[in-house]
Amino acid sequence: MSSPSTLSIAEQLASALTRPGNLAPLPAVALQAMRLAESPNANSHDLVRVISSDPALCARIIRIVNSAFYGMRTPVTSLNTAVSVLGFGAIKNIALAASLTRTFRGTKDAAFDPRSLWVHSVAVGAAAQLIAARTRTVDASDAFLAGVMHDIGVIVELQLSRIQFLGVLKATERDPALRFRDVERNFFGATHEDYGEALAIAWQFPANIRQVCGLHHRPLESSEDARLVTSIVHLADIVAAQSGAGFTRTVETLEPDANIMRIVGVTDDILAEIRDSLPAQIAEVLPLLEGA
Repeated sequence: MSSPSTLSIAEQLASALTRPGNLAPLPAVALQAMRLAESPNANSHDLVRVISSDPALCARIIRIVNSAFYGMRTPVTSLNTAVSVLGFGAIKNIALAASLTRTFRGTKDAAFDPRSLWVHSVAVGAAAQLIAARTRTVDASDAFLAGVMHDIGVIVELQLSRIQFLGVLKATERDPALRFRDVERNFFGATHEDYGEALAIAWQFPANIRQVCGLHHRPLESSEDARLVTSIVHLADIVAAQSGAGFTRTVETLEPDANIMRIVGVTDDILAEIRDSLPAQIAEVLPLLEGA
């Protein structure tokens, strides 16, 4: 086993971002959309103008909005209408999620296929959106983006050392009782939560997304402002793993914590209903995000 890095997490991330691979900066259009969402002076016309500069992304967003995932009664034919119907934040979040697709592309081999992580991430996003919509506790589109982002620290690990990441996989395959984060610390000196939070900070994502990336296995440690969305993603992670969607090795339990369920406001029956609907949701939204 390679020795854990002696560099700080920030130094390791800086190294990962300078290497050839999938952690290139997000597309300018996606970054501009995120900046607009943080600006008190921005309006829907500004968002339409920015996204319209990328015709492919614009078309993809309209296809997603018209999908069964959003259940529009009347077809949406323009970005202006999409923003009017779903709102500024929802369209911004769809644009960011669609832009993340390329981040999860990478070299596939017999040991690991990065797309399986993407499938799991989309599944968690879909489950989080369904939980948020059902409980009406946080914005459903915010929950979706947070779910898609939650395991992005795994991509950082792959960028830092694929060999060490495969070592983590082999160790947890040999002994399934080992907790993934504990093995990550042995190999990297940090976990995918640590790297994910650092990347979300580097990419200037909002504080709630940063906490989801950094605390989705420990939602009760998140700040009061982020606790609901972090708890929702935590439960969505479990539901997605129960459904068998994509790469689920990072998920530490298949039994939801009763206290976290109480905070979110869900029951076992609600989570089971969402789990059962998840395969159809994934089949609907995954190709749309990928531009297929």
